[in-house]
Formats: sequence, structure tokens, C-alpha cells
Amino acid sequence: MFLFIVSVTVFAAAPTPIDSGIDRMSDLVDLIRNIAGWFQAIVLIIAIIMIMYAGFLWMTAGGDDEKLGTARKTLIYGLVGIAVVVLAYTATAIVTNLMG
Repeated sequence: MFLFIVSVTVFAAAPTPIDSGIDRMSDLVDLIRNIAGWFQAIVLIIAIIMIMYAGFLWMTAGGDDEKLGTARKTLIYGLVGIAVVVLAYTATAIVTNLMG
């Protein structure tokens, strides 16, 4: 009987709030910078693969104007992708410098 009475006492910890990890503005800026960095890396990889694929299409076109047109469009899209990455990196750097 004594064991049942003693076991009623519970020493539970108070529930703790979920920590999001963002306490200051600099934490938010770091989070945005990390997300932008990952996005830029993914887009850059895709753009490089597109340029390599365009080169493959160009080499295997064999004088076919339709295949050359497809290769030219793919090359342009790959170069635009690289330009977007460079501009996004520049914009991220400018915003980071302005925010401190």
C-alpha cells in the first residue's frame, strides 16, 4: 500500500516551447542567405548541365536545322540561368550589406 501512495508523486518537467532558432534579425538574414545559396547552387548546376546537353545536341545535329535550333535554344536558356544566378548572388550580397 505504501508503494502506491509514493508513486502518485510525479516530478514532471514543465513543457518547453519549441525553439525555432530565429531569435534575432541576423538569424533571419543568415537563414535567407543559406536558402538563397542552396537555390543558386541548384540553378547553377542545372544551367551547366543544360549547356553540356546543348553542346551534345549541337554535335549530334548532323546539319539538321531543327536540331540546331533546339540546341541553340537550350544553350541560350543555360546561359540565362547562369546570368540569373550571378544576378541573384549580387542582389543577395547587396541586401546583406545594406542590412548590416
